[in-house]
Amino acid sequence: MTEITLNPADTATTLTPAAPVEVTEAAGGRIDAIRVGEHAGGRQILDDVSFSIQPGELVALVGGSGAGKTTLLETLAGLRVPSAGQVMHDGVRIDAGAASGPSVGYVPQDDIIHVEMPLRRTLQYAARLRLPAGTSSEQADRVVDQTMSDLDLADRRDVAVRRLSGGQRKRASIAVELLTQPRTSSWTNPLQAWTHRRRRRSCAGRCVRSQLAGLLQLASTLSQCLSPRPRAAGR
Repeated sequence: MTEITLNPADTATTLTPAAPVEVTEAAGGRIDAIRVGEHAGGRQILDDVSFSIQPGELVALVGGSGAGKTTLLETLAGLRVPSAGQVMHDGVRIDAGAASGPSVGYVPQDDIIHVEMPLRRTLQYAARLRLPAGTSSEQADRVVDQTMSDLDLADRRDVAVRRLSGGQRKRASIAVELLTQPRTSSWTNPLQAWTHRRRRRSCAGRCVRSQLAGLLQLASTLSQCLSPRPRAAGR
């Protein structure tokens, strides 16, 4: 796993990699940030950030509050156009207004799902909106059930989202993005999905171990959920 540390005092800066090479569609999932900068309200949030993420690589952005982690994730996902520099997905520049497409998933810090409906019904609606045209209801339901199983949510399928625990709601938001099996997925505060129930006050040592256990669980789940397998028509 690669760790990138962002320092709010110095703004986000990383080493510059070699120039990005052309990547074939078969490889899929490479992201290049090239001298990315972002400023807002006279404040420099990102400063000359450059690095590459290879297909299959797990990268963690680490930094204090206000360091620019969310801004960088949104920029990498193609949701925000940087003030300077560029972002490329598989060799194609995406930060000039071009859509990144379903190959890139992004889970923000706040929940992105309707909280009043049962979990399975919520994911069924999301599947019908996100899966390729021509996907049958039966195929969409199989994708939903498999994704819930992958994220250990199968036993909560009939529970209203608002009644789920904090970690389960986070996993439900992640499930929405994993329905389409994106080649690349960016998550804000993903460890909440696996460590929420294990948090304790005044237990620094145990909390660190819990975070590490959550990271291992995250890596295992990502490997399982993003492994290519037939899931829906039109893919």
